[in-house]
Amino acid sequence: MKQNCIWLIVVIFLIPSLAKAQDIIVVPRITTGVMQYQADANFITSPLKEQLYFLSLGSTFVLKKFSFDVSYQHNVKTTEINEYGYFYEKESEINSELDRQDFSASFGYSTSYNVSLSIGYKYGKTIYDQTAQHKPIERDGTTLFYNDENNFIVKGPFIGFGYFHHLKQYNSGINFNIAIANLDGKIDIDSKLEEHIVDRNEKTILYERQYQILSDTLGLAFNTSWNQELTKKLSYSISLNYFNYNFTTKSKNFGFYDLSDVDIKEKMYSIGTSLNYRF
Repeated sequence: MKQNCIWLIVVIFLIPSLAKAQDIIVVPRITTGVMQYQADANFITSPLKEQLYFLSLGSTFVLKKFSFDVSYQHNVKTTEINEYGYFYEKESEINSELDRQDFSASFGYSTSYNVSLSIGYKYGKTIYDQTAQHKPIERDGTTLFYNDENNFIVKGPFIGFGYFHHLKQYNSGINFNIAIANLDGKIDIDSKLEEHIVDRNEKTILYERQYQILSDTLGLAFNTSWNQELTKKLSYSISLNYFNYNFTTKSKNFGFYDLSDVDIKEKMYSIGTSLNYRF
């Protein structure tokens, strides 16, 4: 996905100079905001719920009634979660890292001044790494060290409906959008349990396993935004976004575990502020 970000930057900064000759309106944007990310599954000990601060680059291209939009979003820095809990029934120090990125591209058609339809493709990836370590046992300094690496990827097409209400007297407008996505989900899990004997500086791998779960869903996404003109070319937007995906398992490779019904849920709430420039 880093390559997608590079190409997006090229599109944003090089295409406007070429678009003038083709009567295309180009509106690049930069967005920053905060997301409440939630994920839960019946094979993890506790649901994941964290705040992520993100930065997004995007651009919209308009030619008469047709439009094309592309965007890439990534949290500003990896979120670190440090806490104490119980692992294998013993008090442990648990450290986690969370990273999220999203990419989307869509084509739109305005059926009227206020109403538009769109079809597109979205990609999202969540990386969640967790380590748990027992406090050393006093008699020989033995401790257990557990590492769990999780990669959750969702991707697929979506269709959307949009409505725009222009407030001419305020040089502003309100957008409402709803989309339905047909997404495929894939979770890759790499788990490793080690025994450390501190006094002897010895490490023994007790087990190391890889798991995979494939799933799909029909997910919903809602968006509303306020757009305010600052000049004829410069404007800003404030947006609220909501995504809700409940995945149904298609297949799984989970070792000796019997998970006949794997339930995976993902929700995201976000608020963002964008600065837009019209070429």
